Amino acid sequence: MADRRPILLGMADPHSDDPRHALAPDPPGCSGWRLWKMLYEARGVEKDEYLVRFDRRNLCGGRSWDADAAVIRGRELAATLAGSGRTVVALGQRVWWALGFKRVPAPKPASSVHSNGCRWIYLPHPSGMNVWYNDALNRWTAGALLAELLINSGDETRAAS
Repeated sequence: MADRRPILLGMADPHSDDPRHALAPDPPGCSGWRLWKMLYEARGVEKDEYLVRFDRRNLCGGRSWDADAAVIRGRELAATLAGSGRTVVALGQRVWWALGFKRVPAPKPASSVHSNGCRWIYLPHPSGMNVWYNDALNRWTAGALLAELLINSGDETRAAS
């Protein structure tokens, strides 16, 4: 069975070169931890479920962002996913632009683009520096959107894990 888990797509992992650690919920305060915390606060999703039910990736394999490499990797990813029906949550403007999308949609649950047989959703980057997440309603909205992706992917994501 094909992997149908929603994909969380970040920039790079400053904590590890290992792609298995992409957007992991540790250490506390990192981007993956912030995503998990929003899910937990919105729907009580535990860390283990977050780790298993999302396909977590970064566009850059190293510990730092490389815009040119990200554009190449974004094109490769889009081609690989074409027609798969997967949902990809692009975290931040730089990731969104590297995927070839120019206009950043408003980060609302209904904001998404359907392209090449996939659903692409934009969320602001969950770094501690992004003021969008300072608003409790925005954090809850992001968490609820991520929880909805888990609900809509249902048992297929459990079977793929």
